[in-house]
Amino acid sequence: MGAAPESISAWLRKRFIPGWVSRAWQPGLPGFVESVRWGDGAAIPPQSCSTMVTGRLVHAFSLGHAFGAGPSSLQAARYGIDVLLGRARRSDGGFAHAIAADGSIADPNSDLYDLAFILLALAAYAAASGRRDVLDVADMIGARLDRDPAGGFREPAPADGKRLQYPQMHLFEAFQLLARVAPRRGWEARADAIVDLVERRLIQPEGCLDEWYDGNWQAVDAGGDPQRELGHQFEWAWLLYRHAWTSSEARAAAIADRVYAFGKDVIGPTIGPLPNGIDRAKRPREPVRPLWPLTELLHAACLAEFARPGGGDAQVAKAAVAAIFAHHLDAESGLWINALHARDHPADRVVPSRLLYHIVPALITFAGEHEAALNAPNPLFDRYRS
Repeated sequence: MGAAPESISAWLRKRFIPGWVSRAWQPGLPGFVESVRWGDGAAIPPQSCSTMVTGRLVHAFSLGHAFGAGPSSLQAARYGIDVLLGRARRSDGGFAHAIAADGSIADPNSDLYDLAFILLALAAYAAASGRRDVLDVADMIGARLDRDPAGGFREPAPADGKRLQYPQMHLFEAFQLLARVAPRRGWEARADAIVDLVERRLIQPEGCLDEWYDGNWQAVDAGGDPQRELGHQFEWAWLLYRHAWTSSEARAAAIADRVYAFGKDVIGPTIGPLPNGIDRAKRPREPVRPLWPLTELLHAACLAEFARPGGGDAQVAKAAVAAIFAHHLDAESGLWINALHARDHPADRVVPSRLLYHIVPALITFAGEHEAALNAPNPLFDRYRS
């Protein structure tokens, strides 16, 4: 790859986000292009379009518009919203998991992961466009979410008794943004319920969060070795730091410190391509090093620096940006290597558009902190230095 652009903010506004609007938004598809070829950026025709990816890209393009990437970003976000509230909406008011390329429903049953990104999309689009009617749809989804006495929210369809933590994490993200866009409509209490879940059930004594739990939120070991993901450590960390800042919730900051410290201890002093899956001894489970844990480290380091100025996390953020462009993201084409095998060889030649959800917010947060790039007030932005 190469060096990071001299101005991350200018590159995002003028090249990266508009370039990806052109690649991913092809009117006629029941969603967005979900992957392109590494070599030339040509779209790979999708067999179906998922509501999860559609929601992620509505969020990314809404954020891009608010950041100044131009009107096409908002037009693309509106297209995604129209898909979510049109073809992806079932007659009972629920949402499909996926839509076939011909526009028919490929899978009618959305899960909690899908719903989290639909909520995030509705909140982000409302913040970027000023449209308030979409928030009524978010209220409807919120009213239907099933609170679990054991903590968090139940899946809408019966499961096999095991539970993943990261759908709760993405609900937490959506609840936070909705609380800022539509205060006093119940989202604050829902976000607090997720903090309760993390504090009482999810976080382990050493500061990590496992991936799988049973019906009572007890961690499930896989042969005595729990599954853990480094990317989720950093993702939980920045969300908890943000919640602490927006709600003056001291316990969220304390939990974030523990989760972030665990992740930093795994990677050590040198910032480069990161593994994701780790074992109980903090060793990589596999040689593959995906891009997305680096973006989450960047995001978490930016917020940790705000929480503890002078703690060295500004240098961690700068090192993460350098590693992203040196090993994964090509500034010239705007394409990225999604995952690396040993010796920095690409694990595959497909560029998934869903990663825009990780890349765009992390780099905007960095630009806001280090380039004073967030001038317009908007609930989408965490303007910590204002």
